[in-house]
Amino acid sequence: MSIPTFSGKSDTATPLPGSPASGGEGSVRIVASLAALCSSLLADMVTVLRKHRSIRVSLKEASSEEMVKQVREGSADLAICWDAADLTGSTTQPYRCDHACAIVPRDHPLARRKSVRFVEVLAYDYVSAMPGSMMETRLRQHAGATGMPMVPRVELQSFNGVAGVVAAGLGVSVLPREVVEPLAGSLALRIVPLAEAWSTRQFVICF
Repeated sequence: MSIPTFSGKSDTATPLPGSPASGGEGSVRIVASLAALCSSLLADMVTVLRKHRSIRVSLKEASSEEMVKQVREGSADLAICWDAADLTGSTTQPYRCDHACAIVPRDHPLARRKSVRFVEVLAYDYVSAMPGSMMETRLRQHAGATGMPMVPRVELQSFNGVAGVVAAGLGVSVLPREVVEPLAGSLALRIVPLAEAWSTRQFVICF
């Protein structure tokens, strides 16, 4: 298993420890963000495991800072993290992007909009996902830049929980579209693109 094979970028790459390309058989220790785990990562991993049946994978969730630390210290072989993390001294390759979107109840005033600005979302009761995470920290910074600080009505350590609270009509939120789309059909939600330059996030494979 090579990193670009895993990321879908190319067929030539430096092999991972224990991969068939390196001449060994063993396990690969991967740490990833919750957003990556909830979107495309598991499907990508299944594809690789079907192709390389001798590989065993340990996959754990961690914050971006913790992921990079584990790779540097050798307790993880690779990390799937946001490129906004401090990647100084690390080797990286592009993985996938996700897209921050507003999620609102179906009958919400913003539900029929083609796109919204973040400041418009902040005008309503806000439901915060993953307090203390890099994503939530950056959202607070963007909110501060608008002059309208983010003061959540509800804080939850779960994307599913946030989606459920929003669907119940208790507020609005900003989550990755790729995380929310699988939930939108079964919940009374609308996903509205954010008209912000920072709404697209690039994830990288760090090793």
